[in-house]
Amino acid sequence: MDIFPKCSVCHQQFVLKGPAPYLLPCLHAVCETCVTSAAAGVISCSTCQTEVNLTDTSLQKDAVRQKEIFHLTAKHRPTELLCTHEDDGNQAVCWCRECEELLCEYCQNMHSSFKLTRKHVLQNLSDFKPAVSNIPTPCSIHSHDTLYLLIRDAKF
Repeated sequence: MDIFPKCSVCHQQFVLKGPAPYLLPCLHAVCETCVTSAAAGVISCSTCQTEVNLTDTSLQKDAVRQKEIFHLTAKHRPTELLCTHEDDGNQAVCWCRECEELLCEYCQNMHSSFKLTRKHVLQNLSDFKPAVSNIPTPCSIHSHDTLYLLIRDAKF
C-alpha cells in the first residue's frame, strides 16, 4: 500500500528529501521535476486532465503536502529523520517547535539544559500526529476521499 502522496504527472511518490510538491490550480500536486521539465511549458494533470500553461501560471510549493510528507516520514520511516541542529547524521528523536529543528538525543539533552532553550516545547517523534480538524469532509470532486482541514498555524 502506498501511503505517501504521488505526483499527478509522473506518479512518483513524494518523499522527504525528494523533489518538492507544487500545487496545481486544480489542487492536485506535481513534483518539482515535472514542473522544471514540462514539455513546451505545459503540464497535464493525469488525475483530472486539466492542462496548465506554466508561462501564464506561477505555481507555489504545496506546504500542506510537505507537512503531510514530514508527518508520514515521522510515522513510517523515522530513521530517515536526522538531527538538523548539528548535522552530524544522528537519528532525530524529537522536534523543537520554537527552533523548528529536529534533534537527536544528545542535542535534545543539551537543548533542555541551556537557559535560553530549556522552556522550548520538544515533541517526541514517536508521539507525532498531524494537527487536523475532527470533522471529516467529503471531497466534492473525489467523492471516495475524505478531506481533513489542517490547522493553519500548526507547526511540525
